[in-house]
Amino acid sequence: MSWSVYAIGKPAAVKEYLKEQFAQLKPGLAKFPHEHAAAALSEEIIDGQLNYLIERGITVVVKVAANSHAWHTDGPVPLGATQYAATFETVPGFVE
Repeated sequence: MSWSVYAIGKPAAVKEYLKEQFAQLKPGLAKFPHEHAAAALSEEIIDGQLNYLIERGITVVVKVAANSHAWHTDGPVPLGATQYAATFETVPGFVE
């Protein structure tokens, strides 16, 4: 199972865009509890970071990405792996 979200822009716009992306992920992740939990926690953390900027009127550009991938095989010797990554960055020097 894999999932990812990505956005770059002003905090309020990124918040709305990611809200839609996370909502689209949830039905597919319902069968994968640890992936569902990773996405839910990512959404919570990212929202907190965005809210900090939004509530203070800071309109710096942000770049947000989060993703996870997990797989496994059943059998006499079970194999599998999982990975998770998330970044939240402000983009200095962005001009329009």
